Amino acid sequence: WIDQQLLRQPEDLYAQAIRMLDSLLLPEILSRTGQNRTAAARILGMDRTTLRSRLRELDPMGEAD
Repeated sequence: WIDQQLLRQPEDLYAQAIRMLDSLLLPEILSRTGQNRTAAARILGMDRTTLRSRLRELDPMGEAD
């Protein structure tokens, strides 16, 4: 993935990598906590507000709320 992205000469590789990680990790942690955002945020080491914001970025239509 990194090699493919570098060939494209991106200016936001870090942001792309974080979005990719979030798209894989956040749903998995939420699933394992029974959709408990407080528990998921604790496991991830972030505020529940930050988790909610990241989920909105992944699902801009608001279905994650």
